[in-house]
Amino acid sequence: MIEQPKNPTQGNRDKYFKGQQFNEELICFFRKHWVTVLPHIAMGLLLGIIELGFILGFTKVSPFLKESTFFALVYVAVVILLTVYLHKTFFRIFGHFMDTYMFTNSRIIDHKKTVILHNSHEMLDVVKIQDIQKSQDGFWRNLLRYGDLVITLSSSKASKSLSYVPNVNFHYRCLSRTKRDAALRYNHLRSQNTVSKKFSENRAIRDAIKTEEFLIDQAIEFEGRVHAVFDA
Repeated sequence: MIEQPKNPTQGNRDKYFKGQQFNEELICFFRKHWVTVLPHIAMGLLLGIIELGFILGFTKVSPFLKESTFFALVYVAVVILLTVYLHKTFFRIFGHFMDTYMFTNSRIIDHKKTVILHNSHEMLDVVKIQDIQKSQDGFWRNLLRYGDLVITLSSSKASKSLSYVPNVNFHYRCLSRTKRDAALRYNHLRSQNTVSKKFSENRAIRDAIKTEEFLIDQAIEFEGRVHAVFDA
């Protein structure tokens, strides 16, 4: 059950994410498929095992390292490099969970973020979407149910690709329904604006006709008074 906003005057502003607009509704959000982070997890485990072996085997190779300063420096350098790459791998794993795509009733938001260095947002207006294509080619993509969504904009030939989308069929249908609903709302608002514009134009014409009739009546009345003065 979705919670109602505590302050009705705020609407949905910043309700589920920073930058959410007053009447904007969050439909769904997702991260890239877990296959994108699987190599980093495997690399992290491998580096961790290797570094653990270096640390636990230090007592056995310490007599040899005491005799050779060069190999001692190489040993320390290898441990430091393993530690650096291990932390780098962990940052990439954290970055996978920080990168998110969000579908709302009016926008598509691509939030890319890392632990320290990167934090960017890219937004697409749903009304400007012309076409949506789903790509799910290959054995593993169909088995694990992930793929790509290619979004073509109506204002230009530019396109936006959402890669490694999990459960791509569901998100394709979700985005298609959002696009259709946004188009219906946009056309409804345009029709309302057209009707109100025509009503304003008709009202202006009626006001002009009334003003003209009033001026004609005043002119006839003035002419009658002039004739009355001359007749007297």
